[in-house]
Parts: sequence; structure tokens; C-alpha cells
Amino acid sequence: VLMLLGAGPFSWSIVLAATDDASPFARDSLEKLCRAYWYPIYALVRHRGYSPPDAEDLVQGFFAHVLEKAVLHQVSQEKGRFRTFLRVCLGHYLSQQVERSQAQRRGAGCAHLSLETSNAESRYARETGTALSSEQLFDRAWALGVLQQALEKLRSESAAAGRGELFD
Repeated sequence: VLMLLGAGPFSWSIVLAATDDASPFARDSLEKLCRAYWYPIYALVRHRGYSPPDAEDLVQGFFAHVLEKAVLHQVSQEKGRFRTFLRVCLGHYLSQQVERSQAQRRGAGCAHLSLETSNAESRYARETGTALSSEQLFDRAWALGVLQQALEKLRSESAAAGRGELFD
């Protein structure tokens, strides 16, 4: 299951495809990364004390920063986990934002990617009742996302094989 969506060789193949500007799969890979990491990053930002609207703005701004500055070109499998790389980059980004007097508006001048964010705050409220650190909350949110995507993939494969009812 973990190899399907973010741990092991599959994740690095998506990261590498996302950084290959000549690849026809670059945009799709970037979209997969954004979808997989949006909520874990949101939860981490919220856990650091930002309000829901500020957290959404910061997460959107962080993704814009990652894309505009080609941050993913700095990542290397030999340096460690991609999740750790993202957490460190996010920490730097948040520090820069605190220093700025005016926050960047959501999506200003950037290509838009539609992400499901409507239930993020209710989900965050359910998950913060535990004594997890910011990093543990991020890793937990990521792992739950991996499991959810794996279930969705199995559901669609079952449906395509005519066994959707059996899966349900």
C-alpha cells in the first residue's frame, strides 16, 4: 500500500517525474504531489497556530513558492525522505512569511489547481485532540492519505473488473 502512494520507489518516481520539465508526465506528477501533501501541510500549519483562512493562504502560497522557485529540483533521494524535505522547506517558507508585512493572496498570478479543501478544518479539529507534535501530525495525515488513495485505487480496480459490489 505504501509503495502505491508515497513511500518507497513509487514516490521518488513521481517526484523525479515532477522535476523533469521535458517529461509529458511532469504536470500530472506535480498534481499528484500537491494532492497527496496538501492536507498534511495544512494540518502542520494549523498546528503551528495559524487560523484556517491564514493556513489555507499559507499552504497555497507554499505550493506556489515550490513551483515558482523550482524547489523540487533540490530534492534528492540520497538526502532522505521527501516528507522531511517538505517539512523543512515549509518551515523556511513560514519564517519568510512572518518577516513579510503583507501575505500573498491565494493563487495570485499562478496556475490554478482545484483541491478539495472544504473539510480540512473539520478534519483538523478531529485530529488535534491527541498530543502529537507538528511533525507527528504531518506524518499521520500523510499516512492516512496514503491509505485513502490506496482504497480509492482498489475500489476503481474492483469496479473495472466488475466486482464493485463485492468491494463495497
